[in-house]
Amino acid sequence: MTCSVCGAENPETATVCSACKAFLQNRVPTLDLFKTAWGVLVAPGRTFKEVALAEHKNYAVTLFGLFGITVLAGTLAVLEAGEIVGGLIETAAAASAVGFVVGMVLSPLVALVHSAASRLVRGDVSFRRSLGITAYALVPSIVAGLLVFPIQLLTFGEHFFTANPHPATINPVSYWAMMALQFVAMAWTLYLLASGSKFGLRVNTARAAWVAAFTASVVVGGWVWTARHLVALAVSRGTL
Repeated sequence: MTCSVCGAENPETATVCSACKAFLQNRVPTLDLFKTAWGVLVAPGRTFKEVALAEHKNYAVTLFGLFGITVLAGTLAVLEAGEIVGGLIETAAAASAVGFVVGMVLSPLVALVHSAASRLVRGDVSFRRSLGITAYALVPSIVAGLLVFPIQLLTFGEHFFTANPHPATINPVSYWAMMALQFVAMAWTLYLLASGSKFGLRVNTARAAWVAAFTASVVVGGWVWTARHLVALAVSRGTL
């Protein structure tokens, strides 16, 4: 962004000129949760610019907490944890309560990975900006997860968290339809992460896509590695 007063070049996220301190654009003190969440779905470029400009990345940690619920619920289903935790209500409650906390704890770690990837491509690095971008990119996955999770529980009951029988054998059409919806939501999240990285970091499309892919790979890989080792540890100690 070129200052109209002195002609100095400034980042797109700057509100005042770094040289002459002239006013460049409106500052964004806070973010409205529902307006911003809807904005990233319908106008990601403009909305992620607002996220980058915002002084306070409101609700970012809360969004990670909601995402944690869907992630932990899916992980417990894959691990068939219903046979370990207990009944349907106990397992669903554990996924909701623990998942929210896990998501909140993971939020700074994901932001650190994203900011590290941003540094590698020489983007406009900021931990808070990375936190806002990664959090609001999760909106499609959060919406899909919070809609699908209750339907899965109502459709498959306790069999959602067990393999006796597997949910796909109970109602294959519903099972694969919900899996497809979640896959689309994850792909949309990855697209939004790339879009947010492009506008928030001021990098080209290729670099933004790399940042998104790198962040997703590290986070997903780290989660899978941790889950596998925790299960192996529990088995070795006779817990499972």
